[in-house]
Amino acid sequence: GLPFGYPVTGKGPATIEVSRYEGEPRVVEMYVSAGLWEGAPVSIVTLRDAAALEHAEAQVQALRAANAELARAARAKDDFLAAMGHELRTPLNAVLSLSRVLHDQLEEVLSDHQHQSFDVITESGQHLLALINDILDLAKVQAGMMNLDIKTVEIDALCSSALNIVRQLAEQKGLRLSEHFDDRVRTIQVDPLRLKQILVNLLSNAVKFTPEGGAVGVDVSGQPEQNAVQITVWDTGIGIDAKDLGRLFKPFVQ
Repeated sequence: GLPFGYPVTGKGPATIEVSRYEGEPRVVEMYVSAGLWEGAPVSIVTLRDAAALEHAEAQVQALRAANAELARAARAKDDFLAAMGHELRTPLNAVLSLSRVLHDQLEEVLSDHQHQSFDVITESGQHLLALINDILDLAKVQAGMMNLDIKTVEIDALCSSALNIVRQLAEQKGLRLSEHFDDRVRTIQVDPLRLKQILVNLLSNAVKFTPEGGAVGVDVSGQPEQNAVQITVWDTGIGIDAKDLGRLFKPFVQ
């Protein structure tokens, strides 16, 4: 029941101590209001656990602090990416520009192999610049808004372009590069930057882990019944241990 003489008003709660069934005392807040029950005046008592309320309020405050810290970190990340975008693009653009100028000045005296080397420098630089521009836009990735730029692409030209990027490293190790294309497959619908990025990554690993004198290649085969194409990057390197196959395609795992 109510404490003797406790006023039934709309004022603030009273703080009282009660005992639970287990005997543990708890401090609760008691609210009393007037009401009617089957026409008779009654007092309505509401008890609230003060400790639980304080714990909940503390959790809310902690959550607000965590959200504020996340917002601060997000702003810091955006500032960092903006600065890094400038720092990365500026020297890369300078390399591409100077390479183009040097090529134009020496074009008449360059051998075919030297022309090819300049082409690789330019193509690799432009590919890296495209990747930098895309990677720096992490907000779209995090928001799940990454868009694919699907185009009709000549598959042999795309694969050959990826091979050219790793050709110099392969030649330094005495590796033989090869490519094989299926006459039934001329063009595919794909985002060329994404596919080229995948091929360059796979080919770079193949060159890195293939001993001198080995071979690396790209094979393209059509699958008409599935309206698809299969692209295989292969090498004569050390391969992947069977016990490590389950770790494939996991982020941040080598």
